[in-house]
Amino acid sequence: MRTFFFRIKLLSKGFVFKISLWALIGMSVPLLGGFDVFSGINFLPRTILSPEPILNILATSLLTVTTFSLGIIVSTYSSVSNQASPRATILITKNPTILYVLSTFIGSFLYSLVGVIGVYSDFYTPTGKFFVLFVTVGVLIIVIIAFVRWINHLFVFGRVNYITSQLLDVTSDALMARKPLRSMGARLSLGPPPSFPQTCQVYSMEIGFIQYIDIKSLNSWAKNKGGHIYIGIKIGDWVNLSHLLLTSTVELSDSEKKTLMTYFIIKTERVFDYDPYYGCEILNEVAMKALSPAINDSGTAKYVIAQLISLLSHWSEKPCSEQLYYLNVSMPMINEEELIAVCFDSLIPLMKNDLQLIGFFINSIVSLERINSVYWNLPIKKRLNFLLSQIPDGINSEDLRQLVRSFLTK
Repeated sequence: MRTFFFRIKLLSKGFVFKISLWALIGMSVPLLGGFDVFSGINFLPRTILSPEPILNILATSLLTVTTFSLGIIVSTYSSVSNQASPRATILITKNPTILYVLSTFIGSFLYSLVGVIGVYSDFYTPTGKFFVLFVTVGVLIIVIIAFVRWINHLFVFGRVNYITSQLLDVTSDALMARKPLRSMGARLSLGPPPSFPQTCQVYSMEIGFIQYIDIKSLNSWAKNKGGHIYIGIKIGDWVNLSHLLLTSTVELSDSEKKTLMTYFIIKTERVFDYDPYYGCEILNEVAMKALSPAINDSGTAKYVIAQLISLLSHWSEKPCSEQLYYLNVSMPMINEEELIAVCFDSLIPLMKNDLQLIGFFINSIVSLERINSVYWNLPIKKRLNFLLSQIPDGINSEDLRQLVRSFLTK
């Protein structure tokens, strides 16, 4: 995917884009009633009741409902930040139900507002009034459906389990998208880029997170130059001016380096697309916050651990071969050691005072090895060795120690 289309994709998921689109439609549709576009349609009545009463009701009620809904969303922001993770709040503004409901409310409000102005200014033709009345009834039905969906959504909106399930969905999408594309379709790079002169190297000219890398464009450039490009970073990495982005086998001019930089999207925020590490990190943060002394909710931590194990299970079942599309580019791949480290390394020390949670974690993580021992044997043994050093001494913990040792001796 080209960087331009990736930017469009991110924009289309945004809060402002969808609401602005519906607002534009809402303001444009009632204006059609003032033109003679319906004059040739004979079956439309020339005298009809005015749509003004319905438009007035819609305008006043939707303003109140929209303000109320925005207040709920703002309060949920604070709740999600405190109970889950501040980085999870981005899922609120990109939630399809919220975008649909707010877009409907705001678009319908602007529709009714423009419609009322048109009625009072005698803008509409007789057939145009019938058209506006007909559309108004349709808008009323759409608003009722959106309102019912919104009420149903409020029963789960903002709860930790709801945010966790949303995180699970976006992380699973990113993970499954990268399963056949561990290195985004490029050649697998198993180590640091080879050493070349500085004239062959491109360092970051921006500071932020790598949101996307246009491998296709980089491959086309390298193919035309008869060279090869070695990328030294992954999507989701944070870079500054000292970070080496890529190394080329051919020397590069300053203009060529700037051209190659345009194939990297670097912003201050990370995104979930093509970056499964990001979702795993936030799920890990939710579990860590649940185990903090202020909350001490081992049930939520257990739920998150189960979801993380589920993600890793889907990643490792039915392994598929790497799809290689771009032969002139090499890039670091997603690997199981990094995945399991992001999911659990900072969480294990917080479990040491909850033997029941430790037992659940041991049984869960060992199940991964049964699914695919090639992927998980060494990463799991590394985590269990670390966990063994964290389990407190005591009679009740001896069974857990024995369980860990029995797996490590296999």
